[in-house]
Amino acid sequence: MATTGYILNTATQEILEKMNSLGCCRIYIEDKLDECSRPKRRIMMKMLRPGDTIVIPGLCHLVRNCTSLSALLQICQSSSIRIVSLGDRVDTGGIMYKDESDRNLITVFRQLPYDIATLKQSIGETRIHTPKCLHDSKTERDEAVINMYISGLSTEDIQKVATISKRTMYRILKRNNIACDRARPKRVTKK
Repeated sequence: MATTGYILNTATQEILEKMNSLGCCRIYIEDKLDECSRPKRRIMMKMLRPGDTIVIPGLCHLVRNCTSLSALLQICQSSSIRIVSLGDRVDTGGIMYKDESDRNLITVFRQLPYDIATLKQSIGETRIHTPKCLHDSKTERDEAVINMYISGLSTEDIQKVATISKRTMYRILKRNNIACDRARPKRVTKK
């Protein structure tokens, strides 16, 4: 059971020390240029195993919106992965912030769009609040599908969460060069 840290672009010495004190064996720090694709987050999600822990400064570092947060929580619950958000005072394992995690999680859902805008502003992103267009929502959906597939969630569960067909799911994976390496059951033909 490994403890892994993840930070989007900004890492103060205080945050790094806190993550190390919590036993992080590895801390992924995303480059500013990779904020959109977040390749280190994909690597981290691929490396996680049941019983592992993710430590983050805030949930806004790991997700872009409430839909992604909901999908992440479902993935982590089904894989027995614990999330510890230091700034939000949330621990899905109920160990660190035992009496306040549930209440704080509700606050996170309400506050997440503002936290993401503040984070983007602090790293110098110029497009902070633009109306959502169809392309943006598809990009976010595709990212959620990829993260769920990489983390090992069943294809049926991915389809339910993302409200897409199996064919669409495999198109998304193929378009993003994600290897579809899960064994499919063979069809039995009658003679």
